[in-house]
Amino acid sequence: MPIRQWLPAEWKGRLKGSAFGDIHWTGKDPKLESSSGEGSLRIHNGRVDDVPLLNKLAELAQKKSFERLDLNECSLSFAWRYPEIEIKDITIEEKGKFRIEGEISIKRRLLRGTIRLGLTREYLDWLPNPEEVFSRRSSGYLWTDVHLSGTIDEPRQDLSQRIIELFKESPGAYLGLMFRQFGDWLKKTFEATNGECVELTLPPVNQSLISDLPASDLWLLLLPTCECVCR
Repeated sequence: MPIRQWLPAEWKGRLKGSAFGDIHWTGKDPKLESSSGEGSLRIHNGRVDDVPLLNKLAELAQKKSFERLDLNECSLSFAWRYPEIEIKDITIEEKGKFRIEGEISIKRRLLRGTIRLGLTREYLDWLPNPEEVFSRRSSGYLWTDVHLSGTIDEPRQDLSQRIIELFKESPGAYLGLMFRQFGDWLKKTFEATNGECVELTLPPVNQSLISDLPASDLWLLLLPTCECVCR
């Protein structure tokens, strides 16, 4: 069955594939509150593209292939007994790029779980010393564990903070990343002006990174904020 008809409107053009699976349902009616069950789901020919997060990863890693994921494997199993839902045996992979494994539980909207994220080395080149976070090697990937918490409305994970720590230990790499983003933004801006006189406003600096910089690195804030350029 095509998965498009299950998706919210904003995802219909971004996630494609065909779903197969089975489900065992017990209860007096279809409501989750009065039933229990288990099942499994597989997606064949899965493809993900035009997702803002993936586009940002492609920009940071300088890998346009991140903008589209062609999934060789995408499957999971699940079970629910109100008020808890468990999602297990998660496996998502595009061979030669990334693999995700893990399990997630949701109880009264509280989110818990651990995701094992594996990436090939070439997709980690944008990070300084990536082996400090992606410390295990297996099946052609460098792996790290990502711990999930929070709620399904406001999920949290611990990977971002560990990546921030890598950049704090290597201010030069952070500065290079900033200027690379600025260069991409500047190119797009000039292409859009068509020779007209415009006011250029730099994109906002990632405040979560800046706020954690040591005092000795606060000179990064001295970059200009705007400039008027005529062509």
